[in-house]
Amino acid sequence: MSLLESSERAFERWGHLSYAHPWKVISLMILVTAALFVGVAELRTDVSTESYLREDDPARVVYNEFRHQFGYDDDIVLIIQGDDIFSLPFLEKLRGIHADLEAELPSIDSVESLISARVTRGEGDVLIVEDLFERWPETEAELAVIKARALANPTYENLFYSKDYTSTAVRVRAAPAAGEAPQELDAELSFGEEADLSVAPKAVMLEGEELNAVVEAMYPVIERYESDDFQIAASGGPPITYAILSLMQRDMGVFTVVSNLIILTLLALMFRRFSGVFLPWVVVALPLLATFGAMGFLDLAITPSTNILPSLLLAVCVGDGVHILSVFFDKFDQGLSKEEAISFALGHSGLAVVMTSITTAGSLFSFAFADLKPLQGLGMAAPIGILFALVYAVVLLPSLIAVMPMHRRAKRSEESRTSVLDRILLGIGDFSTGRPWTVLVIWFVLVCSSLYGGSQIHFTHAPHKWFPEGHPVSTAFILGNEVFDGTLSMDVVIDSGEENGLYDPGLLKRLDELHRVGEAMDDGFVSVGNVISVVDVIKETNQALNGNDKAFYSIPESRELVAQEMLLFENAGTDDLESLVDPQFQRARMTLILPFEDSLYYIDFVKTLEETFTGILGGKAKLDITGQVVLYARTIGLMLTSTAKSYTIAILIIIPLMILLIGNVRMGLLSLIPNLAPIIMGMGLMFLLDVNLDLFTIMIGSIAIGVAVDDTIHFMHNYGRYYKQSGDSKDAVHKTLQTTGRALLITSLALSSGFFAFLFATMTHVQGFGLITGLTILTALMADLMLSPAIVVLADRFSRRGSRAR
Repeated sequence: MSLLESSERAFERWGHLSYAHPWKVISLMILVTAALFVGVAELRTDVSTESYLREDDPARVVYNEFRHQFGYDDDIVLIIQGDDIFSLPFLEKLRGIHADLEAELPSIDSVESLISARVTRGEGDVLIVEDLFERWPETEAELAVIKARALANPTYENLFYSKDYTSTAVRVRAAPAAGEAPQELDAELSFGEEADLSVAPKAVMLEGEELNAVVEAMYPVIERYESDDFQIAASGGPPITYAILSLMQRDMGVFTVVSNLIILTLLALMFRRFSGVFLPWVVVALPLLATFGAMGFLDLAITPSTNILPSLLLAVCVGDGVHILSVFFDKFDQGLSKEEAISFALGHSGLAVVMTSITTAGSLFSFAFADLKPLQGLGMAAPIGILFALVYAVVLLPSLIAVMPMHRRAKRSEESRTSVLDRILLGIGDFSTGRPWTVLVIWFVLVCSSLYGGSQIHFTHAPHKWFPEGHPVSTAFILGNEVFDGTLSMDVVIDSGEENGLYDPGLLKRLDELHRVGEAMDDGFVSVGNVISVVDVIKETNQALNGNDKAFYSIPESRELVAQEMLLFENAGTDDLESLVDPQFQRARMTLILPFEDSLYYIDFVKTLEETFTGILGGKAKLDITGQVVLYARTIGLMLTSTAKSYTIAILIIIPLMILLIGNVRMGLLSLIPNLAPIIMGMGLMFLLDVNLDLFTIMIGSIAIGVAVDDTIHFMHNYGRYYKQSGDSKDAVHKTLQTTGRALLITSLALSSGFFAFLFATMTHVQGFGLITGLTILTALMADLMLSPAIVVLADRFSRRGSRAR
């Protein structure tokens, strides 16, 4: 007895065993599900920018070090528009919203606006550092003096007011975690220091839920103040994170409901009986609950990637039950008992179901080796769910059949229904086996055309563009780019290498040069809107202590004078230096304000800036570039390596499994053609439909190849069975399509429809993912109905010719 035959007998014996002890099996599976589902209480969500990178990624390590030292870098930026932001009525409302934000928002470090903007001036020998509106103006003359002070400070343009004075910004910064201060980082820890990157420092920052609470408390304040002459838009990282999380939660529910409705409808159309709808749905729904529980135990967070998991598992795993029940109902309606029918069905399809589940799980497991953390999470969670579904289909389904009342359907009705599908499927099969070369030429042309189209698509990562046109978050980022030249920050940390090294006038002048060069940087895609650094404070203080003479808006010439002026500034009652330098005056922070653009553009910008700044420093200090921009650039850089790695691993996993199942090296390799062709054609569809490669669409290839292999395995498995009986390839294809074709059609429709459910998503990148994946799955179905029959017929012809030649 061959290994294949012994495996089929084993599945048949299990069918008899599970049917004989149904309640024991059902009770055991319910207990296992309940035990796993307890882990849902530990499930968390993470959609932060840094969550795309592993904890030990060098860029994330440096970013966490930076946040330990200087606190949050990612402000909430409220863009407020009016006719004249320096009019008293407008400023009254600005003062009100500033005060209410300070009073009502939890866990915030500061609220900064024109109301609290720093003014540094001298009165005789006294240095005064106060808020711009320290004393509220009562007359237009007093207001004019304050306006002049604001406009005299070059730092405030694009920071607190727009060039046309019609927009102002209120910047809200979250506070570090309670009991922790950002300045408490060990002084011996330096940026860029060679260290063990396998253990990333834990930033003492607010968790995602606490940050979201800040944003959630902000919107009622905005609603109270917003009016036609005081229009408010919320930009910055926290609002986009909050919006993504809200839409993820909304969309996950929509995806799950729509996927269930589609799958239940298709099951009803295929089986036209309650048991045919209920049974396959149960053996998918229960493992879905178990999967989310396992994610909680394994600390696998829900991310933008794993958000698709419910619909993905529902669509992918329903095929297990469909293939088994398709054979079961066929034999049951022919007169076999339920026990005999389910045992036959497991013997007929059990091995193929196991192999398809393993190949699909293996294909998705390739993401576990990705360099991006959300893909890693999907690469762990999805295979767990698929293998859970396999266990439930093989173990639980026979026992459920045993206890569920069923009635045989009239044979005539079944034949009437079957004949329609048979004519369609057999017509496709006859065309493919009768004109195999024509089929190959057609597919060759389509694949070559798709290769060209695929070469034209590019990688992208632009979370601010995920939202539909007109969404408040999307509108806010566009507005921020237009009126302030951006609201996204990138930070450069300059390390002098010694305590009080920042008192060196020579180094400070180099920092001043960095400041000027940074402000002028524009590579055609990314331009700098503003630069903020300790240089501003030093030059302001020097001017104030020299009779407020603009000629002294410069770096002092002596180290002692710098130290003295900085001491006077600190003693003036301000804490502004805390966010600009470390307590030892060894490291300085320089913040560049940039527009929100496609992260692809940040890669070259960051590289150019690093080369330019390094040259200006001339070895006098070390620098590290970090912040949200660097994380975005790092993310898109890792997309390419993650894509290549996951696709390669998926293929390496699938090839031996295909050869093992088919039992023939040549046929196993040939079977890759109908699996790879749809992936290439999917890339062509992306080009035609203007869908770029992003964090979602890079998953299409590995998902599609895992799903396509399922259909190929079922086709080849049954083709091999019937070819062994008749020795005629055309007859074997004919019988395969008669017995398995209908299940292939329904499962593929269920799969593609499950992904088409993502078209109901709010975020545009998820819509693109669902559309292309669904179309790729339908392409894979056509490859198995057309290309696979053509290949096996031609392979049989060449094999016979070779045998005659010998």
